[in-house]
Amino acid sequence: MYHAETIDVAVIGGGHAGCEAALAAARLGMRTVLFAISLDSIAMMPCNPSIGGSSKGHLVREVDALGGEMGKVIDKTYIQTKMLNTGKGPAVYSLRAQADKQAYQSEMKHRLENTPNLKIKQAEIVDIRMENGRVSGVVTAAGAVYDCKAAVLCMGTYMKARCLTGEHITESGPNNLMPATKLSARLREMGIDLFRFKTGTPARMNKNSLDLEKMQKAASYLIGEHDFKSFCTVRTQAEETVRTIYSLTVTKADDLITIRISGSGFLYNMVRIIAGTLVKIGMGVYPPEKMEEILEEKNRAAAGPTIPARGLTLVSLEYEKELAPYLEGENKHWHYVLDQRNVPEKGLAYLTIERCEPEELDGVLRRVIHQAYRNGAKQVFVRDTFGEEGSIYGYYRLRRQPEVEEGWLEAIYEGEHQ
Repeated sequence: MYHAETIDVAVIGGGHAGCEAALAAARLGMRTVLFAISLDSIAMMPCNPSIGGSSKGHLVREVDALGGEMGKVIDKTYIQTKMLNTGKGPAVYSLRAQADKQAYQSEMKHRLENTPNLKIKQAEIVDIRMENGRVSGVVTAAGAVYDCKAAVLCMGTYMKARCLTGEHITESGPNNLMPATKLSARLREMGIDLFRFKTGTPARMNKNSLDLEKMQKAASYLIGEHDFKSFCTVRTQAEETVRTIYSLTVTKADDLITIRISGSGFLYNMVRIIAGTLVKIGMGVYPPEKMEEILEEKNRAAAGPTIPARGLTLVSLEYEKELAPYLEGENKHWHYVLDQRNVPEKGLAYLTIERCEPEELDGVLRRVIHQAYRNGAKQVFVRDTFGEEGSIYGYYRLRRQPEVEEGWLEAIYEGEHQ
């Protein structure tokens, strides 16, 4: 280690808070150094390129009233402003300015560089020195010691930062910049409690980089009745993961790409995982045929990321006004037809299994008989046409498993057809 300089205030971090803290200290006549991991990240807006807005607009005005700089810089670099919440009372009006990100960053850095008593250093602070319960200095990763009377911590999202893309985690700060990893341990040694905060930003990509033809081809593999276990969170509480997709389209109009899905129901995160997988296919990461392989694996890790819910919209809910006479389910593993014409008068449904793989048979029986009972059947007559006559031939009722008070009902064979 070596002694680099004696100053009054060390500001650690060059985001919005760091810039304002450094300017405030320097304008009070204190010898100030602002430390940033990268000088190119000073006042950078990696996520939301705006100043103000709901829940933040009042804070910007308070900073402005105290002589801060961000309001002045955004006045010079904004590309659009809007007063939010005008449909409500004046107390919640909130001004938001969308910034030219590069112009804002350049202007703020220029003002920092031209402020007396203020220096900017590119360095990672790894230690804060204490003497008699007071800050006495800071130490960089290169071993430079800056003696100081106060240290202002403004590391924000860079301190031991992690970036999450779907379920993939990278030890990185925003925009793939190096995170500050060592200062966290030092702060804990000093008795400071640390908590992890999470911020999110929607995926950004050039719309022209997505191949919609490949995405639509991949989407076609999901049409029909399938086991969507690969497309739901591993924390799902659903006991049955078979669902039916009626339609799945990928369309583009002007600057907007829309993925529209209709089905019998959706598992937790199912739509978002399907969309994330389609985006991967559109980007060329997977071929369209990969979608069928993902279905077959029945493993969440095989599918694409869970994309953020921004833009996720429930369009409508539709309920059957009258009982459908027939229900049919078909894919490469099974094909069945449920005849419900006699349910209203006799409480009897007929299930014909045209074909079914042996390992799928129990699940199909349980699921379809359960559906028939929900639709009003008291008894279901089952026959198959794919194996030996009478292999599952006869009447079934639903009964709750004796050892389980709550849970899935099992189909109980009650005898052959009379």
